[in-house]
Amino acid sequence: MATTNISGWQKLGRLYRKELRDLRLESMVVLGLILLWNLFLYYKAGTATWPPGTHLVFSLMMLVITGFLPLIESFKIWGDEWKNNTVYLLLSLPVNGQQVVLAKLLAVLTQFILLSLAALLATGALFKATVLDAYFVMINNEIWQLIRQYRLILAIITVNGILELANVVLLAFLGSLLGQSVRKFSGWLAGAFFLAGMYVSGKLATWLAKVLNYLPWPTINIRLPLNFHSLSISASSGEMSIYAGTAALLLVTILLFITTVLFYNRRVEL
Repeated sequence: MATTNISGWQKLGRLYRKELRDLRLESMVVLGLILLWNLFLYYKAGTATWPPGTHLVFSLMMLVITGFLPLIESFKIWGDEWKNNTVYLLLSLPVNGQQVVLAKLLAVLTQFILLSLAALLATGALFKATVLDAYFVMINNEIWQLIRQYRLILAIITVNGILELANVVLLAFLGSLLGQSVRKFSGWLAGAFFLAGMYVSGKLATWLAKVLNYLPWPTINIRLPLNFHSLSISASSGEMSIYAGTAALLLVTILLFITTVLFYNRRVEL
């Protein structure tokens, strides 16, 4: 009987979809909160009991919830493996540590990105429904003009944000795995390691950025709108290149990923 060979990418894809299914309940709850909260704000905007624009500020507050969710899920996603005794099933699968850690990381990042986009879309819909059409069109055109004008810098900032979030998630992974490897004070150990890891990784990223800043990075000249002065971001003396910062964050992310995989392979399998 012929056997079907499954590639490493297919295994990763199956693990990734499984992790997304495990996060489905929390995702649906947060989506429901976003919808109900914005419907309430739409009602309040119609009653004119709040100052103009207040409801839009409150709508954006849902981003705070989506911002904290990856940290919660990062600890929970490993704790559930031991709580439900599925960690032994995970270890029995024909997958390696890189695939397991990467699938969980991608699932948490995907959840955050999708829920953040949902929160922003809800705020945009609320804005369109409660602001005069002419005013909405004018502001909308200005926003898209700024996005097109500064698309490079916005793309770099987005990449930096994703890398920062990946570092937080990986540190939570490491802390959770470390906590599960001991019997007493596992929660305290995981939290202490996470806080210490945040400090050390931040210092390391700063040091790497200063070292990488000596490389000949291209210069980005930005003229900010309104009354701001011209801003030049370059790699010249006394200035920090945004490219050097991104490269430093990427190196820290790779280091944390390798460390998490090694710890999973050595400690969990024991």
